[in-house]
Amino acid sequence: VLWIFFAVILVLFVQFNLTYFQGQARYLYPAIAALTVAFGTGSSRWFGKWPMASWGVPLAVLGVLNIYILTSILPTAFALRLG
Repeated sequence: VLWIFFAVILVLFVQFNLTYFQGQARYLYPAIAALTVAFGTGSSRWFGKWPMASWGVPLAVLGVLNIYILTSILPTAFALRLG
């Protein structure tokens, strides 16, 4: 059911962006539920013997990704937009 939900949202997102130009991903917010269930299931199966690692490893990876985006991508993007 979640994959059907995700597919419908994705098709509607693509159709909307082919009709109008709005570079915004906020229309994908309803699909977050399906993605997090898939991510959580995969993480718990991947780290089956170590249940704390199924929380810690994805959290650490997302934390490092967040720091990378905040320190290298966003300042450059803001500088481009501010002139």
